[in-house]
Amino acid sequence: MSYTRHILFSFLCISTVSLTMEQSYQNNYSHKNPKLQPLYPSKKTEFFEEPFNNHSSSFLEQSHYSLSFNEHDIKELELVLNYAPDDALTIINHLKDPSFLDRKSYRASIFYGQPGTGKSTIAKAIAYKMQKDAGWKNQFIPSTSLIGEYRNQTTVHLNTLFKKITQSTKPQLLIIDEFNQLLENDESESYDTDGTSKAIWMFLDQQAGNHNFFLIGITNRIDKFPQALKSRIRFRCIAFESSMGTAIRNTIFRNRCTSQFCQLDASIDDDYLTEQLTQLQNCVGRDLDEFAGNLKSIYRRHDKISKIMIITKEHFAEALQEDKKTCKVMKYNEARETEEERRHKENIEIQKKGLALQKKHFIQQQQEQRRLHEENKTMQQLHFVQQQKIQLAIADNQYSHSPATGFFQQNGILKKGKDEVDLILTSEQKQLYANITTVAPNVTQASFNLPNLQSNQINTQSTNTTTTSQTTQNDQNQANAGCIIS
Repeated sequence: MSYTRHILFSFLCISTVSLTMEQSYQNNYSHKNPKLQPLYPSKKTEFFEEPFNNHSSSFLEQSHYSLSFNEHDIKELELVLNYAPDDALTIINHLKDPSFLDRKSYRASIFYGQPGTGKSTIAKAIAYKMQKDAGWKNQFIPSTSLIGEYRNQTTVHLNTLFKKITQSTKPQLLIIDEFNQLLENDESESYDTDGTSKAIWMFLDQQAGNHNFFLIGITNRIDKFPQALKSRIRFRCIAFESSMGTAIRNTIFRNRCTSQFCQLDASIDDDYLTEQLTQLQNCVGRDLDEFAGNLKSIYRRHDKISKIMIITKEHFAEALQEDKKTCKVMKYNEARETEEERRHKENIEIQKKGLALQKKHFIQQQQEQRRLHEENKTMQQLHFVQQQKIQLAIADNQYSHSPATGFFQQNGILKKGKDEVDLILTSEQKQLYANITTVAPNVTQASFNLPNLQSNQINTQSTNTTTTSQTTQNDQNQANAGCIIS
């Protein structure tokens, strides 16, 4: 009977479990917690995704400034190469043939000089020559496109650019315009000059011996570079100290003014061009192009119908007159004060004000010391005269008195002399003398406040000297009575 019960109980447990499983998957539906969708789903901000995750790739696409040259550019660049500095032409020979210089570490050069000296034009001419003769790729990148919006982003841009250059299998010429802008913001919290400088010189060190890379930095000055970079470009700088010559300037200007829609008048020869272009200030490169464009604009003021523009001397005279007026208004010849120069000027002004205050304070101290010295000198003189008068008054009214004992002689002063001395002394001196001679209260009592162990001895001595002190006091009273005689 018990065995049957165990069997029945086992069947009951098995059936219960099966019923539970059937309910869980009834109608092919699993009783799981459903995923609830929020009524107002939050939108993910793109601020942290775009600038940091995808910014490097977009930067590479935007900053890939590969130079292209048309027929007009080629003609001008070929002309410029004939007047380029020898060291700049040496770069072309060095890149074509590494044994030309036998200088494996020479993988960068800095073109520096004043605006208008042809730095950018020569760099582009080198890029054109290497692209034409050796198949080199080139990038002409303004430094402003490398400066990031966030701190340390400039360094990220440079590292990304350098990484892409390293991964390339083709030789590349990298030209960075306004190179100094990447390295002169060391006092600003928005830039990371130290990191930028480190990224540049570390990359240049890695490229030593790489004959498929060269960097040209274009800048107006090199004195503000970090020391670590100065030590690496010290012998790699090419100075552009003077503007292009008259012949090349005239030739470039004629090319800018000559096309199928514009011609120069026959009366405009090279001598006239030299005379007129000399009046322009630092008119080289882009300035020549702008001046030629201004001549065309002036022509169209007077002639809006002709298909072909003929530039005459009258147009030159009007354009030069406008240029002089514009330069005067914009103060063209005045150098703009930089932030560093302004701070230096402010520091000098502060130092001048500080020195002026110190000088003023020193003069006041000297004057005060002289005043006190004169007052002390005058007081000493008056005090000396006063002492002399008192001595004379005492001397004129002095007398001698011999007491009855006859043992010694006592000197004294007459009342008349005392009155004369009182007249000489000022009220302040009299009050000072009274304050000095005034006995403080309880001084005598405190002076004789001896211990009880000595009281008997003091009483015995006072008793023994009573008779003697009384005799001495009588004689003293008689002597004092005769010190001042009316």
